[in-house]
Amino acid sequence: MIICLAGSGMVNGQDVLQLGLYHQRDSQRAFSGIEGLNVQQIDTGLMSPLFVKPTHAGLWALAAHVKESRFNLSGITQATRRFYRFSVALDYQPRQVGRWQYRWHIEPSHYADESIFQQKRLALEFETLAHYRINKRVAWVVGARQDSRFGDSRIYPVFGLQSRPNKKWHHHWVFPDIYSEYRLKPKTKARLFTSPSGGSWRYLEADSSIATFGINGWNIGLKFQQKTKSPFELSLELGTKILGEGSVAGQKGNLDNAYYIKIMLGKPIRF
Repeated sequence: MIICLAGSGMVNGQDVLQLGLYHQRDSQRAFSGIEGLNVQQIDTGLMSPLFVKPTHAGLWALAAHVKESRFNLSGITQATRRFYRFSVALDYQPRQVGRWQYRWHIEPSHYADESIFQQKRLALEFETLAHYRINKRVAWVVGARQDSRFGDSRIYPVFGLQSRPNKKWHHHWVFPDIYSEYRLKPKTKARLFTSPSGGSWRYLEADSSIATFGINGWNIGLKFQQKTKSPFELSLELGTKILGEGSVAGQKGNLDNAYYIKIMLGKPIRF
C-alpha cells in the first residue's frame, strides 16, 4: 500500500505518509514451464502524497504510486518485458471510538505493458481493516484486501495481532504481511519480515496476439532503516524469494528461489 497510516500495519509510526523512491533488483530464476528460460525482475517506483486532511471525523489522504516492473528473459530466448502500474489511492481513517479503530482504502489502478494503452487492465483495489485494542500495547486486526500480490486479482483475509511490548520492539503478526521490528539505535531500526510478492500483466506478442505474464511467491528478508541528517530516511532490504510460481505466454511452471536487494529513499510526513 502506498498510504501508511497509524494502525494500518504497513509501517511503523503514527500518522505517517511516505514520499519515496525505490529500486529493487532480483537475481535470475529458472522457470520450469519453459525449458531453458530464466527470468529476472527489476522494480522501480515512486510514491507521493497528494492531499492530507485531518478533520473532526478522521483523517483523509490521497496519494499516487507509479511503478515499472521489468522482466529480463534469458537462456532459450532473449527479451525484456516492461510493465507499468499507475494508481491513485484514497484512504480514510476515522477517529478511534472506544477500543475500535477502522480504516478504508480504495485504490483505482491502471496496469499496462510498454504500449501503456494498447494492452491495459483496470482494477479497483481496496482494503478495509478493523483494529480492536486490548490495551495500549496489544491490538487484534481483522479485515479484507483485494489486489494482485498473489499472482492474480483476488480478495483475501487480513488477520492477526499487533503488539509493542516495550519501546524497542514492534510486532506485526498480521497475515499476509508479517514482521518484527527492533530499534537498534534512536535513528536505526531492523525488521525481519515475510510478505507475498506477485503480479499479473497482459502484453502484445510480436504477432499482435495477447499473452499474459504472472508471478506468485513469497519474500523473506531483513530490512534496515536509517534516519539521515536530511529530512529523508534511507532503507536497505535484503531478502530471498521462495515458493515461486509463474505463467509465461500460457505456460505455467515453478520459479527457482532468488535473492534480491531493495533500496529506498523516503521522507515521512508527520502531523
